[in-house]
Amino acid sequence: MTLTATPLTDTAPLTVDADATADATATADVGTGVRALRCDELDASLDLNRLLESARLVLAAQPFARLLDTEVTAVNHGTATLVVNIRPDLHQHMGFVHGGVISYAADISLTFAAGPIFGANIVTSGFTITYLRPAAGIRLRAEAIVVDATKRQAVTRCDIYAENPGCEPVLCATAQGTIRAVGESPHRR
Repeated sequence: MTLTATPLTDTAPLTVDADATADATATADVGTGVRALRCDELDASLDLNRLLESARLVLAAQPFARLLDTEVTAVNHGTATLVVNIRPDLHQHMGFVHGGVISYAADISLTFAAGPIFGANIVTSGFTITYLRPAAGIRLRAEAIVVDATKRQAVTRCDIYAENPGCEPVLCATAQGTIRAVGESPHRR
């Protein structure tokens, strides 16, 4: 499967998800002056449901992701949404979600947004996170998007929301990172 990405020259809301058709064009404006990639030519064989299933298999192979009950809910070329279900042992001493859990949600979503561009053999080479307010709720939702990519690395950004039934999601953190393509996994040699 061949995926082609070009810099965004105009913006529109991101409307493509796992239920969308394979020949759709995805564009997104992720905020003040930051523009995401647009897929001008998606390979006709690209099946977004298959892409989502592949991302779920990669996540399931990560013991730490299973420990934190992480789930991929959407993935597309250059975007990903993951959730972490919150339980009491993920809280800090004041009852809020521990910052390390929020940081993990940022890290994993930043990487999964770049996955469809580079494949599964990628790592986070660095990221920064800004905690905006304490997180409380039943789950964290991290929405990530690729801002720009070269042949071997991508800059990604994400917003992390705390969610509670019957309430509006609360933006609790935002992050930006660099994701790098690496060689073959040592487990596959």
